[in-house]
Amino acid sequence: MIAQVKLNPTKQQAVADAYKLDNHVQRRFKPLGAIAYDDRILTWRTAKQFVTIRTIDGRQKIPYGCGERQKRLLESRQGESDLVYRQGNFFVLAVCNVEEPTPQEVDDAEASSTLPLTVTGRPIAALR
Repeated sequence: MIAQVKLNPTKQQAVADAYKLDNHVQRRFKPLGAIAYDDRILTWRTAKQFVTIRTIDGRQKIPYGCGERQKRLLESRQGESDLVYRQGNFFVLAVCNVEEPTPQEVDDAEASSTLPLTVTGRPIAALR
């Protein structure tokens, strides 16, 4: 389900930011170009799986769906989130902190994750 809301919180800021580097070149913006939202405009409610976003018509509550792993990742979200339009759908992209495993942890995980590769029920190889 895609919620249709009128968005307008950062258009003026996006134009101002674009002209900071060079104001001699006219900027062009796509009608459905990506928009960056900070935590004042777009707020994540990960426990109940919805975001609230400030719009011209007031704050809107928009549900989202994700798996358990993505839910855990969103708990470590930081910084701005980006609203992007791709192939007829809107997506919200978020930056999350992920702890980098040590080389030993990677080696241990690879050693314990050998999976058999089967075709029509007969094993033909083992993947690592």
